[in-house]
Amino acid sequence: MPSFSFNWAGLNVPNIDVQGSIQRGNQAANQAAQGFGAGAAGVQRQLDDNRAAKEYSDILSNYQGPQQQSPEVAAIQQELTRLKARNAEIARRLGLGNG
Repeated sequence: MPSFSFNWAGLNVPNIDVQGSIQRGNQAANQAAQGFGAGAAGVQRQLDDNRAAKEYSDILSNYQGPQQQSPEVAAIQQELTRLKARNAEIARRLGLGNG
């Protein structure tokens, strides 16, 4: 009968660390999830900043300035002027004025 022999001296078989491999995989998954979460938070901040910038831009573009007042503001200022003149006349009659 022929026999078979094998020389095991030159054979290197790597050790398989299943538990360590699973832990490294979990760490990688956690890091990826943290990266996705940070990215999502950054996108949300950018959207909020854009929304605030647009709102401010709308406020500025709709501002008409003091020379272009709305009719309501002009009417209120006219009424204030009338009331101030009336108060001055009352103060004059009562002798409370500076003149």
